[in-house]
Amino acid sequence: MADASMPVDPATQAAQLAQLFYDLANSTRDFRARNFANLSGAQRQQLREQAEALQMRGLNFTADAYAAIAQRLQPYLKDFTKAIERTQHALVDLNDIAKGLAILDSAVGLVRSVAEGDIGSIASDIQNLAQAAGA
Repeated sequence: MADASMPVDPATQAAQLAQLFYDLANSTRDFRARNFANLSGAQRQQLREQAEALQMRGLNFTADAYAAIAQRLQPYLKDFTKAIERTQHALVDLNDIAKGLAILDSAVGLVRSVAEGDIGSIASDIQNLAQAAGA
């Protein structure tokens, strides 16, 4: 059981809920597939619809998780946006494969930090991307 005195991170909580719904949707699909021959058409349809509803709820919680992360990103949003735009421009006419891969490695690192809500790494990842893109 979670410690009630510990603060709850809304992004983490929403991501956990999303995963629970995704897992339940997959279990529903597996149940349907295992029992397909023994289900009536109406039961097959019902299970398909239930799996889709669970999947949609998981998507809703995923969106909620990203919204919570985006809220925490507000102080970095301007720099983040500039870095991504500069990266796109840097790649337009680039013919140097090694530089392109370095730029994209930095971009993926930044996106990973954003997706994970790793606020501590975002500022340095933005700088790394700007340097790799030659900004």
